[in-house]
Amino acid sequence: MPYKCCTYGCNNVDGVDKNIKLFRFPLNETTKKEWMNAIQRKDFTATKYSGLCSARFNPNDLVENPHRLILKKGIVPSSFNYPATHIQKYRKKKLTGNVYSPVLNEIVQNNSNPDDLTPLNEMDTLIDLTYYGSKEETNRKIEESPVKSNLRKKLKALQQTVRRQKLKITTLEVLFNDSMELMSTIKSSTDTETTDTIANNFTETFLNDLIQNTNVEPTARRYTSEVKKFATTIYFYSLKAYSYIRSSISLPSPSAIRNWISNIETNIGFLKNVLKEIANFPDKDKYCCLILDSMSIKKEIHWNKVNHKYSGYCDYGNNVTIEDCESAATEVLVFLLSSLKKKWKWPIGYWFVDKIKSIVQSQLIKMAITECNEFGIKIINVTCDGAYANLSTFKILGCDLDQPYDLIKSDFKIHLFTPNIYFTTDAYHNVKLARNASGTFGAFKDEDNNLIE
Repeated sequence: MPYKCCTYGCNNVDGVDKNIKLFRFPLNETTKKEWMNAIQRKDFTATKYSGLCSARFNPNDLVENPHRLILKKGIVPSSFNYPATHIQKYRKKKLTGNVYSPVLNEIVQNNSNPDDLTPLNEMDTLIDLTYYGSKEETNRKIEESPVKSNLRKKLKALQQTVRRQKLKITTLEVLFNDSMELMSTIKSSTDTETTDTIANNFTETFLNDLIQNTNVEPTARRYTSEVKKFATTIYFYSLKAYSYIRSSISLPSPSAIRNWISNIETNIGFLKNVLKEIANFPDKDKYCCLILDSMSIKKEIHWNKVNHKYSGYCDYGNNVTIEDCESAATEVLVFLLSSLKKKWKWPIGYWFVDKIKSIVQSQLIKMAITECNEFGIKIINVTCDGAYANLSTFKILGCDLDQPYDLIKSDFKIHLFTPNIYFTTDAYHNVKLARNASGTFGAFKDEDNNLIE
């Protein structure tokens, strides 16, 4: 069906109003020409998709039907309301001719039509002229070549880029001036009030280290452990942010931070350095939840030049052989501790595995809880996805998950005299499993074969 009425000035669209219907131009050539003459559109040729709306016909031209409008055969549209000066909207005309350059000034100044000018000698300079309606538009279009127009657009884009950069520079200058003002205050502060203000924003150790390293050569600077932790944290969050802060206050160089990190042991297995660090926390912050999850990795075997051996096989670290380690690893199993009272999560171990078995995973959980107990870390809960292998793991540990809801046993013990540890499945993963099961089975039934609503 046609989409929009072809009548000049008519915006009726088919399907919007039940009282408006579009009729295609008739296939009969004689009637078709009568329709084209009736709409009075210059240089218009009707296609098989062209049509007129029912508002262009008199009510007597339509068949009375309560369901839809039907047009009688041989009817010519006659209901039009054209403006006084109609026919067509004004469109720009491109005229190319032999025009001498002085004539260009006359056209621009008087807004005269190029058709009224007489071409001059062929030896005169020729230009390509485009005539547009208004004088201002004529001036711009005639004087600008395509190359100049493109350059003008590029210039506008570059100017906008410069404005944004100036705004960004201004913001950075304000931050930099604030930092430099703080630095000058730190260096020259002698009164008690200023010192107290600075002490509220920095610890005493950090502040003393900052002042001592200000007038020392970079190679002779020494940093406390607190400054090293601060610098390493900012460095891992954003290298650009660290470079900016380092331009205002004396902090270690990025190469020094990389050297510190390279000395940390991160071999496969349990991370002893992490457990030792957590052991220094207050006792109230050592109550944790053990989270475990597997992540897929690319199966690949390559030669490790540092350790002089092949890497990429299943590996449990510390020369521990729990199962066949000759197959390539497809997953990395990560154990992570999350504090129950503070907002921190630290990984304590990782292993390269290939679809780990439930019995092996249960042994790793026992080892992880035992290691944490040695460092005074108290595991209250273990959380993981609700996959079948994970459920089997906790059944091996002593949980009974196949009972009715009221009889489910979700806790287990590592040793006889240790407190109970509770197993909790990840709530988000359970929602995803329920969604997938609902999409696969459509409905669920209880043990009495009744539909669960």
